[in-house]
Amino acid sequence: MLAISGIYLVLVIKYLFPPKNKWSFFLVSFIFISSPSIIYISTWIMSDTIFITLSNFWLATILLLTKKEIIVFRFIFLFIFHLLILYSIFYIRHAGMIFPIMTFLIFFLRFKIKGLLVSPVIFILIFIVVEQARQRNKNTFEVETFSGFSGWLRANNALIIIPFIETPPESFARKSSERIHEFALKREKTIYNKDKIFQGGMMWTQESPLYDFFHEQKNENAKDDMVLWIQLGKTHKKYANELILKHPFLFLKKFIIPNVSRIFYHGGIKDYYRLATPYTRLQKFDEIKEWCKLKDKPSIPKNDIYLNYYTNQFFNQINIGKWIFIFCSLLLYFFYKNQIKYSKEQKIFITIIILFNILYLGMLSVIVPIIPRFLLVTYGSQMIFVYIIFSQLRIFSKGDNLK
Repeated sequence: MLAISGIYLVLVIKYLFPPKNKWSFFLVSFIFISSPSIIYISTWIMSDTIFITLSNFWLATILLLTKKEIIVFRFIFLFIFHLLILYSIFYIRHAGMIFPIMTFLIFFLRFKIKGLLVSPVIFILIFIVVEQARQRNKNTFEVETFSGFSGWLRANNALIIIPFIETPPESFARKSSERIHEFALKREKTIYNKDKIFQGGMMWTQESPLYDFFHEQKNENAKDDMVLWIQLGKTHKKYANELILKHPFLFLKKFIIPNVSRIFYHGGIKDYYRLATPYTRLQKFDEIKEWCKLKDKPSIPKNDIYLNYYTNQFFNQINIGKWIFIFCSLLLYFFYKNQIKYSKEQKIFITIIILFNILYLGMLSVIVPIIPRFLLVTYGSQMIFVYIIFSQLRIFSKGDNLK
């Protein structure tokens, strides 16, 4: 499905931006369809494949829907398909919440007041998914929250500023936040290092103050671990929000700005690569090699371990190469800008693609530590951006001269 969505998106872009040369479409199509995402996520049993597939379909349909000369029946069919994509992508991963918001924003910017007509449908869709998640958590874990995981994640991010502040626990409005902060200040400041925070370490390691509070609550309430974990997600989110509001600029400096830099270069994989096994949690590649030599270990093929490690390294290099490729394409655009002409509607399509990248990557930078697989969602749109430039060039085409 990932390959099918990629082909569909490429064909839509070719339809909206007919190439003026024969080589650009095949070159960029090959790079896009044989993207590292297919290799990378093939080593994970997670939702990434479906999420990226739906993201490709979302971008293709939103571009077609914003084309003015479109038959009414085709518009209705595409809009229904688009709504199904929005529901699915939001349901599969909560980060998909940004997609309905982007749909509303794009329709408004494209069609002005008429674009507001879709807003009731979009907000009803958001309400349905959020309410379903809240009710599901209420029935299963006895807490009415959209996502318990997001609270732990938010607190993980906020704890990065602990070594740089001296905020007293009594300054917090909630008793639970005060208690969590007491645990946070008691821990050695060295545990709040950037690499560990950006790997979500405060969510999983027992040395985290979040787990100090977890165990205290477990002793007092004697609840099931999973139920308590989800319930405390809401508590941790309130603590994190209070802490960030007290030090917004410090959080910007220590978390958001470094997180943005990880969009372009994702460091720390080699030194903090983790492999969870029933026996151990390995932190460095040398430990992985030593673990492979052990006789008494789980039956996980050695090749799978090396593949995971080298796939991470491979993606990091590909990510750097991708940005260099995009930068060179922009240079090429400015060098040959006299022969590159876009219609008014094509400029709108380009704006939508750029807006998608800015909003999605911006959202990631604020709410979650960026890891390689999260960036794969924008890979297709970035390669399309390169095609949009290359497709208008007449260089290397028969009968044309370099100018």
